Amino acid sequence: VYMGNKIHVLAIGRDIKERKQMETRLQYISSHDALTDLFNRVYFEERMQHLLAKNNLPIGIIVGDVDGLKFINDTLGHIRGDGLLITAAKILSKSVRYSDIVARIGGDEFAILLPRCSEIIAKNICSRVIENVCFHNVNIRELPLSISLGFAISSSQSKPLAEVFQEADDNMYRQKIAQRGKS
Repeated sequence: VYMGNKIHVLAIGRDIKERKQMETRLQYISSHDALTDLFNRVYFEERMQHLLAKNNLPIGIIVGDVDGLKFINDTLGHIRGDGLLITAAKILSKSVRYSDIVARIGGDEFAILLPRCSEIIAKNICSRVIENVCFHNVNIRELPLSISLGFAISSSQSKPLAEVFQEADDNMYRQKIAQRGKS
């Protein structure tokens, strides 16, 4: 403001650090699972579409299911079941490549998006998961972990990733049924 021969300036400042921290926290919460700290289903589905649009072909999807979680929750309690889910999340996370996206998409269900992934890479990741589960079970015998896995690969942008996901899910259920037959 100009008054006479002097200019007066009024400045107001606010510390918005707390608001920015809250915004960052809310953004994190909206894309992550509270129990496992993995990405959640909403984020997973958004990334599926983003990867397809960016032409990261071939794209693989692995679907995993913690076997017997309902029984564990019902007999040993949800705290033990939650512990098993957290262990599964850690094993899945350390079994994938840096570019892969691991998410908890349901109660006992996990999914992994694999950009630029061949069938051999998907099989190798599934093998690493199984090896890491076996290693865990050797060291922690009290409550063994079992995860059924299935995967599918898309080499075409014209194939919806929802179909690839369903194919991976179907393959996981086939493995789950085969595992039941062996025990």
